[in-house]
Amino acid sequence: MISERVFSQAFHFFWKELLPFLTSHYITLFNEAYSTVLRGVDGAALGELEIPEAVDRPDVAAELGFRLAKISHSYNVSSEDNISLRPLIPDAIQEVRSSFRSFTAGSFTVEPTEVEIDEALLLCSRYGALYRNVVGEFVYCPCLPGVGFIDSCEADLVTADTLIEVKTTTRRVSGRDLRQVLVYLALRSAQGAHNWSAFGIFNPRRGVLSLMSVEAFVAHVSGGKTVHEVYGEILSFSGSRDLLIEKEF
Repeated sequence: MISERVFSQAFHFFWKELLPFLTSHYITLFNEAYSTVLRGVDGAALGELEIPEAVDRPDVAAELGFRLAKISHSYNVSSEDNISLRPLIPDAIQEVRSSFRSFTAGSFTVEPTEVEIDEALLLCSRYGALYRNVVGEFVYCPCLPGVGFIDSCEADLVTADTLIEVKTTTRRVSGRDLRQVLVYLALRSAQGAHNWSAFGIFNPRRGVLSLMSVEAFVAHVSGGKTVHEVYGEILSFSGSRDLLIEKEF
């Protein structure tokens, strides 16, 4: 079994054949045409947050910010209220430990520094701008059963009809990000559910949200195939037992 992240980054021949028009040119157009700079409560553009030199592990700060947003949402605590968020930090750290443990061999223990915690609080505060820009009730970490060699996994966020992937990086949306979204959508369809008609990629560090219709995206990058055809090919490939694993994998 492999993770959805590994699947979206490997098997290059399969992805190129399935999505021939998911090119660097298309990705540039996607970032320009479908990305919106979010705004804070004061109406000002959020802008990009540089990674402080004192933050040695931006991935820890990013995951802690996400977990704080998740827990604060469940307790109906504003993600922009640092004072109310502070008591939730221990629970968020525990979730970060569990998350990192699932991706790390051995007994890796996460102990966020105070600087990383401060950075996480700042990143968490930006989820408020996301809530103001996407209509619907948010659900964090919906479970998706695995199919074939793709292991079961969790998506980041969903509303009634929109899947949202969170990428807390300094870079723009990449091809592997878009392929990962397609994997989540295909796994969802394997459950007999097709209610995610749109997808978004939210970057709290850059303060940017990219939104697009699934149908339009699939038509563009596949050369005119339907959503169900692309989902079917992903699921069929994941169930194949005669795979030539590429060197990159």
